[in-house]
Amino acid sequence: MKRNTVQRQIILEAIRKLNSHPTVDEVYEEVHKLHPSISKVTVYRDLYQLADNHDIQRVILPGELARYDTRLDHHYHFKCKVCGAIFDINADDVADEAAMDKKVEQKYGFKVDKHDVTFLGICPDCQKKLST
Repeated sequence: MKRNTVQRQIILEAIRKLNSHPTVDEVYEEVHKLHPSISKVTVYRDLYQLADNHDIQRVILPGELARYDTRLDHHYHFKCKVCGAIFDINADDVADEAAMDKKVEQKYGFKVDKHDVTFLGICPDCQKKLST
């Protein structure tokens, strides 16, 4: 059953406001500013529930804490190795997803339900800073 509590709505608004693929701690800090009575345990529990209900997306990057995204369509992520920022990449801009899935299925015999791609590198802002 999908229950929407006041706390979940506050947490969802915090994620939207941050708009940066925040971690649990970052969401908690944002929520705590206006609602100090909401505990970190509540934030953890409600983030998991929001993700399980498909109201937000849990983003797992290699070697990272889980992050949360309000963008629900299938897309990829880019992580800047200098500043640590995470950016959304439209999947259609970089690959024919169906062809990728089919190639993996044909070559390795897997049945692909979904795939995830994370690009690592240096964002344009950090490139500019590094070149000066």
